Amino acid sequence: MVRLSRAQQQERNRARVLTAAREEFTERGFRDARIDRIADRADLTRGAVYSNFPGKRALYFAVLAEAAEREPLTGAADSVDGAVRALGAFARAWVARLPLTGTDERIGAELMAEVSADPRVSRVFAQLTAVQAILLGRALESLDTAPDPGLRRVRVAEGVLTTLHGAGQLAAAAPGFTDPFTVIRSCERLAGVDLDDAWPLPHIAHVPHARPVGEPWSAPTALDSLRGERIAVGDGVVAVLGLHRLEAVEEGLRAVPEGCR
Repeated sequence: MVRLSRAQQQERNRARVLTAAREEFTERGFRDARIDRIADRADLTRGAVYSNFPGKRALYFAVLAEAAEREPLTGAADSVDGAVRALGAFARAWVARLPLTGTDERIGAELMAEVSADPRVSRVFAQLTAVQAILLGRALESLDTAPDPGLRRVRVAEGVLTTLHGAGQLAAAAPGFTDPFTVIRSCERLAGVDLDDAWPLPHIAHVPHARPVGEPWSAPTALDSLRGERIAVGDGVVAVLGLHRLEAVEEGLRAVPEGCR
């Protein structure tokens, strides 16, 4: 019999708790789920559950995060040839996950209510959504046949995300009201809306110039959160952003010279 280390046992218990919690949330929803039942499902004590997660909401977020990480990546970046088609495909993939009829319960249906219940979580969610808008906007910009260096598509992406999140809220609160085809067409039409969106060149006089050093270093590896792959960082600048300043990633993206990876 192989004896597990303490770290291995903790990891095994955490996986058992997540599996049990996913079953509990799927069957009963967030509000009616109980930590005692999750512990029973995992064949662990209530204390063992709390030793891995500080509360039910944290456990709920962890279950959704795990499900998102396991979601297979589909489609290719060059499978669409314009912003309209790209937004249509994006909206269809989003709408396909919504509980449109009220009879197909989804484990993530209560996510927004739990995000808004805690201002600390809401601030972080706002930054994560901002990053999503930046990534979507940059993808739309890459599809422009004659790109304008000063043109930005992030506001269009923000409008699309606002439309889709609103559709999700109504799908949960008013089953049957949301017409998925109307939502998809609305997102496609946003591709042609002029929102006077441009990226002003930053001027930050108080930031000193970088100081060159001759110290050797070996390139670390990092996790590509979009593709779930580990990549070598290589030469360049590593910026560490806190959860309340994630949207600053756009400043880094737009400061990269043309042709650089």
